[in-house]
Amino acid sequence: MNEPSVLDFVKAKLKFWRKTELRIPAYPESLAPHQLDDYLEEVPLASGGGISIDLGISKPPPVARRFPWKTLIASLLALVAQSLLEPPVQHKDASLGLYLVAIGLMIWSAITQEWKVVEDDKTISEDKAKHNIRWQPLIAGMVFTAVTVTAFANDTFGFINIVFWLAALVCVVIGFIDTIPFKVKFSSLMQCIKKGSWQVNFNWGTLLVILVVIIIIFFRIYQLNAVPPEMTSDHAEKLQDVQDVLDGQWHVFFTRNTGREAFQFYWTALVIKIFNTDISFLSLKIGMVLAGLLILPYIYLLGKEFFNKRVGLLALIFVGIAFWPNIISRVGLRFPLYPLFTAPALYYLLRGLKRGTRNDFIWAGIAIGLGLHGYSPYRVVPILVVVIVMLYVLHLRKPHLQENALTGLTISGITAVIVALPLIRYAVAHPDVFNYRFATRVSSLERELPGSPLAIFLDNLKNAMLMFGVNDGSTWLHSIPYRPALDVISAALFYLGFALLLYRYFRFRNWLDLTLLISVPFLMLPSILSLAFPEENPALNRTAGAIIPVFLIIAICLDGILSAIERASQGKTGRVAAFLTAAVLVFFSARQNYNLVFDEYLRIYREAAGNTSEMGQVIRGFIDSVGSADSAWVVGYPYWVDTRLVSIQAEVPIRDYAIWPQDFNTTLNVPSPKLFIINTEDMEDLTVLKTLYPSAMVSTYTSSIPGRDFLVMLVPSD
Repeated sequence: MNEPSVLDFVKAKLKFWRKTELRIPAYPESLAPHQLDDYLEEVPLASGGGISIDLGISKPPPVARRFPWKTLIASLLALVAQSLLEPPVQHKDASLGLYLVAIGLMIWSAITQEWKVVEDDKTISEDKAKHNIRWQPLIAGMVFTAVTVTAFANDTFGFINIVFWLAALVCVVIGFIDTIPFKVKFSSLMQCIKKGSWQVNFNWGTLLVILVVIIIIFFRIYQLNAVPPEMTSDHAEKLQDVQDVLDGQWHVFFTRNTGREAFQFYWTALVIKIFNTDISFLSLKIGMVLAGLLILPYIYLLGKEFFNKRVGLLALIFVGIAFWPNIISRVGLRFPLYPLFTAPALYYLLRGLKRGTRNDFIWAGIAIGLGLHGYSPYRVVPILVVVIVMLYVLHLRKPHLQENALTGLTISGITAVIVALPLIRYAVAHPDVFNYRFATRVSSLERELPGSPLAIFLDNLKNAMLMFGVNDGSTWLHSIPYRPALDVISAALFYLGFALLLYRYFRFRNWLDLTLLISVPFLMLPSILSLAFPEENPALNRTAGAIIPVFLIIAICLDGILSAIERASQGKTGRVAAFLTAAVLVFFSARQNYNLVFDEYLRIYREAAGNTSEMGQVIRGFIDSVGSADSAWVVGYPYWVDTRLVSIQAEVPIRDYAIWPQDFNTTLNVPSPKLFIINTEDMEDLTVLKTLYPSAMVSTYTSSIPGRDFLVMLVPSD
């Protein structure tokens, strides 16, 4: 049977006196422009390729799908291109050529609708943007805010100023809040309790999520005590600050070691109280690994809220197994606090813009304020928030949407200021201390700029954007030097995804695509702006906030590839093929990341770090047997070990165990037995000590790490 064409439809309309059932399906207004192709694909097409017409007859059998060769070939070429950048020999020219071909093919596949992502693009209604403000609690909050500023004059946390601070926050939240959070869920919970009945839905999707969570937790906590094995001077500084907290010195900003925000020290003190881990490397590790795990739900929610559940799950698994976020968590420093508060800030901000819910803007403000207490690179996030809202306003020109966005930005800003108020007050009172670290990197305060600021910035930007697939920097503490920051599969998907989002933005002008694109370099600015020390860029710690958009882009790209595979076959076959493809990619990604963390990173770290743990064990054994903590020393030697760490490893109160030649004579007044640890190359000081203690016994401690041996000199009892 011949189907009518569009021409038949036009003729039918011209001959209006004849009643026909010919019509063209309407375009749903709820769909975004870039979703039109998805909608039209679902509408049955006439054999001639025109728009389908409803004649009230049965639909023709489905047409066989085309094999997504462009998508698959592009993916394979990108994987080959990225594999050519694996150390030790990187074939950059060949890789660039293959990447260009792969990106071209992938964009072609997007143009022809082979590659595409199904996304949730609902926006708020006209009346959703209108809210009432409760002025009485809001004014009370402003009064409490003014009192809080005065109460923090001594720059320390105390019972009274914390009460005023929390009162200010609570009043402002009540003034702005739209609905009481969790009210509906709480009512449902109470009904279940009263009925005494519980219903738990368990399906294959739930099982998959549980499996993903188990894999992620394994990667994050496996061999936590051993990887990495040693502390550095930064750890000594942090543990001294934690000790200050435990001793009741509740500073808003800790000035030791050029100044540090306070969150990690209170967080670690809490970990010590809960897990009874004392002042130790493990306490720092547990705190930061927990912080790294808390990032993950928000990455899933971002993918699910703005695209689909599979994007959320793919982003979750890839970020969970990746060595970049794993390493910066395991090393026990403040690095994961940057993405920890960036993830909820972006999630609640973007959801607030999408749904028009005031409560989301409040939560975004709380996350922003807390983030400012965490890690100094986070200071770029409030600026990014403003940029995102401006992009939203410029792209969605409906007045009610623009009004809602600007209102939400104001709410987030006020809430963030109150949460960060103690720190802001300190920054205003002590700008030189607060900004010192940043100023030394962006200006000539500590070192003259090695060239034109603009030229250095552009070169740093290029190097930062290449770090995912080429070179992640030279710092062994929190990276594997001179290799890509991502594994082969993740890096290939990232660069393909970045190009695809760029294409989608230029075609459809979707504000969310542009937000993801600019968030990557923007969240790396703390590293890119290292103008005085360009050799410190890229750095995986100062770029850590970019983890969120990077892994979302990876998931978006892979979801489109899997969708192309699904559409190539009808029904279950396509779904199984897509699942197996994802499983294979995750397996190889996990295997490489496992080797990178537990083999390569561990090896490089052990070779670079001092062996203070073994020195601490020797002193601990000396204390437990014949000596005391006051009769042991480490003879100072240039560029050797931080002797404060030796005391921490020996499980004694933090002290500097170093002793220098001019102070050797002071040890004569200390009762024997005595213990000296000496560098194997320090024969001069060994000779002096042998002169002072002729009966001393000297032995070589053979380290488990080649080249890390040291001398142990034991002075027996008189």
